[in-house]
Amino acid sequence: MEFLVRDENGDPVDAAVEIVDSSIVLQSRGGTKGTEQAKNTDYSTALRLLLARLQQNKDLFVNGFVDSNRVQKISKVDRQVLDQTDLSRSLEEIFTVMSRRMQAVGKPPTTERHTGNANKRIRFTFSNASLTDLVQIANGDTPINASADRTDLSSVDLYWAEGDFRLVSHLRRERANGLSDAKKTAFIQEHGKLYCEKCQFDPVSTYKDEAAKACIEVHHRAVAVSKMTSGHKTRLSDLQCLCANCHRFVHANLKDVCSKPPRLTEAVNRTDTKSS
Repeated sequence: MEFLVRDENGDPVDAAVEIVDSSIVLQSRGGTKGTEQAKNTDYSTALRLLLARLQQNKDLFVNGFVDSNRVQKISKVDRQVLDQTDLSRSLEEIFTVMSRRMQAVGKPPTTERHTGNANKRIRFTFSNASLTDLVQIANGDTPINASADRTDLSSVDLYWAEGDFRLVSHLRRERANGLSDAKKTAFIQEHGKLYCEKCQFDPVSTYKDEAAKACIEVHHRAVAVSKMTSGHKTRLSDLQCLCANCHRFVHANLKDVCSKPPRLTEAVNRTDTKSS
């Protein structure tokens, strides 16, 4: 799931974050501002916003480390630029210390002065954080206490861009990550459990195991991904929770409809239209 960070007023800034597993990834800044190559030009603003929200959700935060491709071979310990104890500092102190540490990552330890890139791709990791928690931290919604009930998704109105390679000049998307999990989470919040909307099959009750939730799949009932035009936006209401059997049945029916030849009257009408 990838989207823009939002400020205190709920307005997006030019800085992209991605929610992957139990982490929030702040994409790096690149290019010269004002040019076509510029991306994530509000990186520093977004980082300050995220740091403030991490302070408010300190109990969920674990650490932050540089996650750029060129330093992947370096241990995470040597790439770490933020830990939970750092969050007790003032916001500007955290920002300054973190920037210095970013500059040092990937450089020889003998370097006296670090003047490297302080706008790198950063991964912030969390413990016991739900998808709702991560979205709210990135979007700036009301901070959530780690011990409170975290089930309300109603205040988060997101869409996932699908069927297109580019969402905006610096956000690339073929098919949205996290969309299936978000639908299942919202469905459980609304109905209290996960079941098939077609045959009412409740896999957890049947198998007596939470892992049985994997039997429920998410179906695009409004528009199939293969039929989406450039820039298509999918909302959770466009999706349907189906068991594996019903999901395959639905797709089989769709294939049958698409593969059926036109009826004789339709064929005649098309011929008459062409001849006229």
